[in-house]
Amino acid sequence: MPATARSVSASAASPTPPVPEPPATALPLPTPLPPERPIYIVDPIYDPNAHAWGVLSRILVVDPDKQEVARTLTMRFSPEIALSADGRRLYVADSYRTRVIRGEYRDVVSMYDALTGELLVDDMPIQRRLLYKGFPNRDPFLFLSDDGRQLYVMKYGEPDVRELRLAVLDPETLQTLHEGVLPPCGTRLQARSDRWVCANTTFPVEVPDGPGVSVSLSIDVVDPQRGVILETLFTVEDLRNGIVDLVPSGDGNRLYLIDNDAVVTVIDIQDRTATTAGQLEVNAGWHIVGEDIVLSPDDKRLYAGFDTGDDGSQYFTDAIKVYDTTTWQSIATIELSDMMARFALSAEGDQLYVVSPFMRSLAIFDTAMYREVAVLSDLGETPAAVVVPPARR
Repeated sequence: MPATARSVSASAASPTPPVPEPPATALPLPTPLPPERPIYIVDPIYDPNAHAWGVLSRILVVDPDKQEVARTLTMRFSPEIALSADGRRLYVADSYRTRVIRGEYRDVVSMYDALTGELLVDDMPIQRRLLYKGFPNRDPFLFLSDDGRQLYVMKYGEPDVRELRLAVLDPETLQTLHEGVLPPCGTRLQARSDRWVCANTTFPVEVPDGPGVSVSLSIDVVDPQRGVILETLFTVEDLRNGIVDLVPSGDGNRLYLIDNDAVVTVIDIQDRTATTAGQLEVNAGWHIVGEDIVLSPDDKRLYAGFDTGDDGSQYFTDAIKVYDTTTWQSIATIELSDMMARFALSAEGDQLYVVSPFMRSLAIFDTAMYREVAVLSDLGETPAAVVVPPARR
């Protein structure tokens, strides 16, 4: 009898194995958005035990609206910074030794993307750059021309270190385009690529017909390439009360001169006139701290730092007075909790930033009510300067 074929039903067939699912892939962390209007704190890091500045330093990128440190950039010795007019490029000059604390000493300048912190051009040599003593200066030795076409670095002379020099760099490549003698320029009012307008003072001389000394001030046009005065626009003679500070307006067309009696003289560069504008109200026993005076972006307010004498120091500000530049009357007094090194206004003029290397803090004030809105404590090691980008156009 023939064998009967066995049929296999579909239901009895082996099931199709499931397609394995791929393992989950970790998603990259989202890149934090840069601050809408960052400010930059220079922290040169002072070692009180060694009485010296450290071999490393920091640039702290602070978001004043969120009141937090958005980014920290590690730098080397004695950093200075400059920002492009659009706020997108951060230029840093610093120094280092090839063997940490020994070896060859090198001065360099680098360029970063200010929004992301990405290093764009690294360590272009700029030997013998000029270094600040102590805390960074209000007017840094690294700065851009007003049109952004040239980057300037002030340098020591060689072999005579007192014969200062000026290096002109391409802001895109950081290549040195020119180097020559430093132009005679005490306070820069305007710094275009082809000409600067500067306020220069003479050394005090004895007044023959009375006590005290006399200072003269000249407004000069100088050639930054050749390092010479091209023209003297006008002079102000016989300033017997000296000069505490010279503060240029935002456009560089006016200069506010404050003397030792707190008298304000406004110098109009275009009209070539000098007019006594008023006298600042000063509390008894208070003294104006030179270089701690700033103007609001619209020139309507003048902020002057004072040493009140309460802490025994004659060099650091512990109170700020605000003056109306129309009447020169005091409209507010901001008393600080400790001595500070520098203060600055936001590009819009709506916030005041006060940095203290002693308290390691940044205080933020609004300029509508002149009240403190935030304090960032434990900020770096010795935060000593505030740099604010230009207003966005």
